[in-house]
Amino acid sequence: MKKESKPRPPPRTLQPRLPHDPLAIRTVVVSGLPSGIDAKVLWKKIRKYEGAEKVDWPIKNESGVEDSTIGIHFLLTKP
Repeated sequence: MKKESKPRPPPRTLQPRLPHDPLAIRTVVVSGLPSGIDAKVLWKKIRKYEGAEKVDWPIKNESGVEDSTIGIHFLLTKP
């Protein structure tokens, strides 16, 4: 008695790989900050969190211009 094999599904189409950011898993984004805040004050607040490594502020927007209204990114030492 011979069994018929199932037809193979069509091969998947390959999707392009997105750029990989190794720091993405360790980055926290904070928005909604008051307008009068500066990097020194931000670091004083953020450094109190365990594993805080650095603060990126102001963030550059898509056109490469620094924009302080986007928010801050702070990097942790471990995910």
